[in-house]
Amino acid sequence: MKTTALSLLLSLTYVLGFAHVTNSSCGTAKALLAQPNDFNYCSTDAEHTTVGSTSGQVWFKFIASRSDVNITVVGKMNGSTATLLAPSISLYQGCSNSIYSSVTHAGNLTTLYKGGLVIGESYSFMVSGNNTGTFKLCINNYTPILQAGQDCGTASFLCNKQTFTQTNVSGAGTNPNEATGTCLASPGVNSEQNSVWYKWIAAKNGTLTFIITPSSRDDIDWVLFDLGTTNDCMKAAPANAIRCAAGRGVDCDPQTQHVYTPTGLSLTATDYSEASGCFGGQDGFVKYVDMLEGHIYSLLINNFDSSNHGFTIEFGGTSDFVGPSAKIDFVQNGPCQNQSYTFKSLSTNFSNLKWTLGEGASISTTTAEGPFDVSYSTSGTKTVVLEAFNDKGCSVIDTKIFNAIAKSRSSVITANQTSYCVGDTIRMSTTLQSNATYLWTGPNNFTSAEASIKIPVDVSSRAGVYSLVVTIDNCARDTSSYVIPPIPEKPIAGFIVETIAELPTSQTIRFLNTSINADHYLWNFGDGNTSEEANPVHTYTSTGIFDINLRIFNSGACSQTSAVAHSALAIEEGGTIHNHTIFTPNGDAINDEFVINTTNLKSYKIRIFDRYGTLLFVSSNISENWKGIYQNASLAIGTYYYVINGVGLNGKEVNKSGSVTILR
Repeated sequence: MKTTALSLLLSLTYVLGFAHVTNSSCGTAKALLAQPNDFNYCSTDAEHTTVGSTSGQVWFKFIASRSDVNITVVGKMNGSTATLLAPSISLYQGCSNSIYSSVTHAGNLTTLYKGGLVIGESYSFMVSGNNTGTFKLCINNYTPILQAGQDCGTASFLCNKQTFTQTNVSGAGTNPNEATGTCLASPGVNSEQNSVWYKWIAAKNGTLTFIITPSSRDDIDWVLFDLGTTNDCMKAAPANAIRCAAGRGVDCDPQTQHVYTPTGLSLTATDYSEASGCFGGQDGFVKYVDMLEGHIYSLLINNFDSSNHGFTIEFGGTSDFVGPSAKIDFVQNGPCQNQSYTFKSLSTNFSNLKWTLGEGASISTTTAEGPFDVSYSTSGTKTVVLEAFNDKGCSVIDTKIFNAIAKSRSSVITANQTSYCVGDTIRMSTTLQSNATYLWTGPNNFTSAEASIKIPVDVSSRAGVYSLVVTIDNCARDTSSYVIPPIPEKPIAGFIVETIAELPTSQTIRFLNTSINADHYLWNFGDGNTSEEANPVHTYTSTGIFDINLRIFNSGACSQTSAVAHSALAIEEGGTIHNHTIFTPNGDAINDEFVINTTNLKSYKIRIFDRYGTLLFVSSNISENWKGIYQNASLAIGTYYYVINGVGLNGKEVNKSGSVTILR
């Protein structure tokens, strides 16, 4: 049952064409005209759909490379429920700033036109309708031609085969019958109702095609004249009307007449003219033209419906139009130095030029051909526009969009502390930037390619100069440096006890400081007295066992870092003094020996045993210390036992025993 249900679901999904639409929000808009110099896009009839969008909307985006845009949405022309009806278009600058909305038509076609776009700016638009369905989408980003004249003598010259939109067609000029004798003429009716004229010069021999797409459900008619090599409108006569189309472009089916139809020249059509009215077999297209180099062609386009709506015209074929070309050449003057660039025009067939150099440019506009140098006071995206004009009023543009990067000042480095001790962690960072790479160098061959670094302070040699170079879009900033101040070595505490004199009621002891990497000391003598001297002398006034404590400190950043040394001191009646403590015979010259701290005995003998009673050391020389060695080998970590026998200066016997611990 589960398998059958899944198969049914998959089949249903396939049949209905339902699928999840990924571009149902502005944030996921499908990119069109993605490159700065892209300007025209047109999909197949049912390439796009709102089916599968929970909101009934789909989004697209583009980067403006020209000043005007025309967007057309056409529901699939199959009369089925899958066709998007009454389409609507809303245009946005970015995602939130709505700047224009289309007029929704009752049929399957709507068009949005907007001029004054900011070149280099990103725009998005939303498509929706009265239902969900499929549609054809065309977007044309173009530079508008001069307002078309309405007579042959005032026709606008076309510089190139750029697709463009005529936003409205209203009026027929001073002579509304210039097309008399062509397929546009009807008995008792002017040959032009709402017309515009265009001219161009063929740049070379080759084919010409074009498609005229009405902005609404209008009947668009047209006639093309070959004026020869002279711009003589007297030749705009029936004898020179080489192509003409005045039909509705459909088969007069009442069920389909509400659907728009394009018209034009086609590579597949075989007829040369389509008469006005509705005749079987008409499709709105006639055979292409073989243009001759140097010939002037004049195109009359007429809106027979008198609705004032316009159209979009898209040219094709192998021939070109004579006109200026606009091309920008520029180089960056060294890596990021002063944001300086050299611009030069490589344009051809022009009479004059106009440059617009972008925000922060040292030269905002100029008509010079170049080369000339421009620097920018600000960094960021720059859009440079070059417009080339010819003597017939044609103009074309070229744009360059690039990221101007200053030879930046050195990057700012921040650190987590101003000073460090062994055991701390050095953390340094700089601002994270897009399109940036990072190179840190420092002491001990330190390198890193991260924006933020951390270095454990395991040794004092981590101090020193750390350098950073940030490179953005191949532009290296000045080197930044940060100095980690000297890091004090870890302090190590140690001391030796020396007897100075014996008194009947007191014992005076000198403490010899053997500590290293310290400059401040705190002694605790175990009897309630303290000292901050490096090598203090202290007198004990009573007998007993005293725990002596020495705490040492580094200066500066490590003032809280300390090390502690301990020693137990026994003072007994008769003046016998000795240590019973821990010692560390590891060869670092600090607390390496078990020392008997006394000199006031008439006789002395010490024996040291392990826990099994093995005699490990014996000496009668009070100056001979035990090094934790037995039979020339270092003894293991552990507890050992000593026995001391002697006679004090007062003649009394002294007998002591205890334990001593070896640590390494």
